[in-house]
Order: sequence, then C-alpha cells, then structure tokens
Amino acid sequence: MNGRSWRRTAGATLVEVMVALLVLSFGLLGLTLLQGQGMLFNTDAAGRTQATLVAYNIMDSIRLNLDEAVNNGSYTIATQSAALGAKSAYASCSSAGTCNCDTNPCTEAQLAQYALGQWFLMQDELLPVDSNNLSTIAQDNANPNLFTITVRWRRFAESLPTSGSTPPKSVAWAVEF
Repeated sequence: MNGRSWRRTAGATLVEVMVALLVLSFGLLGLTLLQGQGMLFNTDAAGRTQATLVAYNIMDSIRLNLDEAVNNGSYTIATQSAALGAKSAYASCSSAGTCNCDTNPCTEAQLAQYALGQWFLMQDELLPVDSNNLSTIAQDNANPNLFTITVRWRRFAESLPTSGSTPPKSVAWAVEF
C-alpha cells in the first residue's frame, strides 16, 4: 500500500472542516430565528389571553347591571372619543371620591361608570394599550341585548421605544345577554 494514499484518507482536510462549520452555523442560525418566532407567538398568545380576561370582566359587569346597560346604554362606548370621555369621567369622579362603589352605595349609572373605569384600569395594568386606540363596547340598535366588545392592545414587544409601528392587536366578542 502506498503511503500517500493512506495519508489522504486518514483525516479531514481544512476545506471539509470549513464546510461542516458553515452547515452547522446555518443550522444554528435557523434555530435562533425559530426561537425568536416562538417567543413572538408566545407573547401574542399572552396578550390574547389577557384581552380575554379583560373582556370577560366587563361582560360580567354588564350582566350584573343589565337593566342599566340595555335601557340606558351606560356601558356603550362605541367610539374612541366616547372611550376617552369615559376614561376621563372615571378619573374625575375617582379623584373626587364620588364613584367608589367598593365602599359607597352607588346608583346603577354610577356602578356602570365605576365598572368602565375599573375596566380601563385593568387594561392599563394587563395590556400595553395605546391611548389613541382604546377598547370599545358597542350596543346593537336592532337588538339592545347584543353588545360587541372590542379589546385593543399593542404587541408586548412594541412597548419598547426602538420597535416599529404596526397596527394594534384586537379581539372582538359579540355577546347577547
């Protein structure tokens, strides 16, 4: 057996090692991107879960004060300006101490204002909300027992100042009481 042919088959050349490292690096890069996408999907799922919790909270409040909600539309905040108005009205009465239904007796209208204020506070605590794109509650004109609750939020990663702007996330529930 020739000594030269034995040497050529005895080990890997530098080119083979470099190709193997290149293939390995592309594989690791793919795994890193997959990990990033998985984290993004998990944070989106967490936001959707929190939005569901927020929506069910206001559904329970409407269910408890149904006459006020259906007959007087006290829970209806169908536009962004109405949502801002409801949020600021709660801030005013909360600072004055006139709408704390936990410790004081309240009328049905005050209870609706208190529930909406608490609903917005809950959103502020659980979700990265955008003050220009608040959640809304619309009451159907043809069927006053039908409410559409739309919860809006930004992605959790977008609360960082370096991220780009994308449309907010939203989930809507149509609920008939």
